[in-house]
Amino acid sequence: MNPPILDRTMKYLAIALAVSLLSLHAEEKPRIVSLGGSVTEILYALGAQDQIVGVDLTSQYPVEAAKLPQVGYVRALSPEGILSLRPNLIIGTGEAGPPQTITHLKESGVEVLILPEDHSLEGVAAKIRAIAERLKLKEAGESLVQKIETAKADLAKTVGTHPRAVFLMARDANGLMAAGQKTAADAMLSLAGAKNVAGDYSGYKPLSAEFIAAAAPDVIIVGQRTLDAVGGEENLLKNPALTITPAGKNKRIIAMDDMYLLGFGPRAGDAAIELAAAIRP
Repeated sequence: MNPPILDRTMKYLAIALAVSLLSLHAEEKPRIVSLGGSVTEILYALGAQDQIVGVDLTSQYPVEAAKLPQVGYVRALSPEGILSLRPNLIIGTGEAGPPQTITHLKESGVEVLILPEDHSLEGVAAKIRAIAERLKLKEAGESLVQKIETAKADLAKTVGTHPRAVFLMARDANGLMAAGQKTAADAMLSLAGAKNVAGDYSGYKPLSAEFIAAAAPDVIIVGQRTLDAVGGEENLLKNPALTITPAGKNKRIIAMDDMYLLGFGPRAGDAAIELAAAIRP
C-alpha cells in the first residue's frame, strides 16, 4: 500500500472512529426524569434541560418545564408512567414517593438518584453539587453555588426588627392552615429574619381565632395559589380570625409565588432576600 492510499485509509479510519465515539456518547447521554420542582430548576440552571424527558407536576419553573411530559404529583407517583418515558436516570428528592414506587424504580435497573430534602441554603448548595457532579457539570454547579453563598452573605447583613409573621396555606377561604416547624415556610421565615408565631408546633395546623389573636402577627405571608384560592387579599382579610391582628388591621399581607418561595431550588437565596425586605416596613 503506497503512502497516499495509506494516508487516505488512515483518514477514513479516523473519521469512522470519531463517528463511532459520537454515537456511543449520544447513546450514553442521560434521559432524565426529574421528580421535584427544585431538581428541575437546578437542571435548567445547569444548562441540562435538553436531557430532561419528563417531570412531575411541581415542576412549573421555568415555564418551559411545564410543557414537558408529566409523570404525576411528586408524592403520588406510579412507576409505569415514569418508565414509559424510557429514562436511564431518575433524579428526585426525599419528597418523591410513595416509597414502593421508588423501590420499584430502583429494581427496574434504571439509575435513581434521591437527594435529601433539606430546607436550607446549605441544602440547596448540596443538591446543586450532587446533580452537577453526576452530570459532569461541576463548573456550572460551582457557579450556581456561588450565587447561593452570595445570598447567604447578604442575608447575614440584614439588620433591624424581627417581625412576627405567619405563613398561611389554603385550598379555599374556609380551610386556612398555619405553617409550623419542619416546613419549608418556617425555614424561609427564619432565613428572612422573621419570628414564626406558629413555631411552637410542627407541620401545618388549622387556623383558629384563639390562636391567631394570641399570636398577633405583624405580617401575613401567603403563596399566590392560596391568595387566588381565597379570592384575593380583600377576601382573606374578611376572615374574622385575621381581622383583629396587627397584620389584618394594617393590611400587611405579602403574597409570593409558591415555588419561588418554598421550592428551595437555585432561586431560594433571592426569595429569602426579597421576603426579608418585604416583611420590614
